[in-house]
Amino acid sequence: MLSKACQYAIKSLIYLAKHNDRAYIPLSEISKNINSPEAFTSKILQKLVSAKMVISTKGSRGGFQIINHEKILLGDIVEAIDGSNLSEGCFLGLPECSCQNPCPVHFKYVELKNKLNTFLFQISIDELVDIGSMVI
Repeated sequence: MLSKACQYAIKSLIYLAKHNDRAYIPLSEISKNINSPEAFTSKILQKLVSAKMVISTKGSRGGFQIINHEKILLGDIVEAIDGSNLSEGCFLGLPECSCQNPCPVHFKYVELKNKLNTFLFQISIDELVDIGSMVI
């Protein structure tokens, strides 16, 4: 359901939140621990920097650090990486889909989309760090 980039973004933020007691975490460490190619992880983290979820610094002690992890919601991450199409768009990708001009699955998808939005915008990275038992 989520793009690979979005999955890696969530894993990256969980990793950064788990290690928030450290200053900056190197890209190589993050990509290794989330099992993602370094170049791909770099692009994802730069999107998170642009979304003001992460800060970065260059140099030998450089890397990435999460900002306000208690306020970052899954929905914010999805929108930063994949845009708002999942939470707002048409299931079939039609640009003119609406209640007045519905696609064939519009009314069934609206209910699911509302539940998905409720889910995505209620869960923070902090909650995932606290309840996650898998090693990231």
